[in-house]
Amino acid sequence: MLRCADPDLVEAHFIGEAGEAAQMPWLQAASEMRLEDCAPVWEIPILKGLRVGPGWWWTATNGGMVRYEFGAMRTQLMMLDF
Repeated sequence: MLRCADPDLVEAHFIGEAGEAAQMPWLQAASEMRLEDCAPVWEIPILKGLRVGPGWWWTATNGGMVRYEFGAMRTQLMMLDF
């Protein structure tokens, strides 16, 4: 059985347009701002010798680049873009 988190209980942590750290309920954040335009909360490390790492994915949905942390996230971005 697939279990999903209750969106009313999920918090979004992000860096807002003015550069300040922000936290708010997920549904509120998703309805008030474009999260794909926010800067990452932390720098994604690049680890030498590994075949996985961060990157950028161009999405047709927003016509821009979205940053991902590793390959599984890239796959999720790709599936969400259709």
